[in-house]
Amino acid sequence: MIAIFVRTFILYILLTLIFRMMGKRQVGELEMSDLVSTLLLSEIAALPIDSPDIPLLYAIIPIGVIMCLEVIITYAKTKCNWLKKCFEGEPVLLICRGEIRTGALESMRITLDELLSECRQLGISDICQVNYAILEPNGKLSVFPKTEYAPLTPSVLHKKVEESGILHTLVIDGAVQSQNLSLLKMTEKDIKRICQSHHTPLSQVLLIGIDDGGHITFIPRKEGQK
Repeated sequence: MIAIFVRTFILYILLTLIFRMMGKRQVGELEMSDLVSTLLLSEIAALPIDSPDIPLLYAIIPIGVIMCLEVIITYAKTKCNWLKKCFEGEPVLLICRGEIRTGALESMRITLDELLSECRQLGISDICQVNYAILEPNGKLSVFPKTEYAPLTPSVLHKKVEESGILHTLVIDGAVQSQNLSLLKMTEKDIKRICQSHHTPLSQVLLIGIDDGGHITFIPRKEGQK
């Protein structure tokens, strides 16, 4: 009994420290790779507790390996865009500019009823009020209503309302987002023109985005920033 208590205490402290080092978010916000690591850690930690005959080291070593892999992969994803897409996936437009994309719903295995239910939970009773609905990599749905249905703010009262939609990312950390370029019917020449207008090379760009109203967001990399 004492041995089980000691094993449980050691593994509890070890897992708490590891999750702290791995920078875990809330369970509902975990990416797929994070969820896999969490499930593996829970299973491995349970083995020496359930079976006192299994040496404690048999759990500590695999836990340490998973922690190292998670840290290495997380760092690699910040440096390699295709690796980030491979492990996390990409946001999927389910509704684009008010039009329901049935192909995207089918590929994500989401029914129209489920989409309507998600919209209702976000306070939108009529799907026709939705301008954009985006399925995020963590499985959550982001919904942006059309401007005429958006909550009023002092900045828009007594002013002409323009449809701005959402910000479409064209460049992230120097990497061109080809999928969004195709969606907006833009080319890399347009990206070069934007960079030239700001006198900044593409390699020194942190973020370029454009909304449906044509407003461009340009954020250069700060001096000394990696």
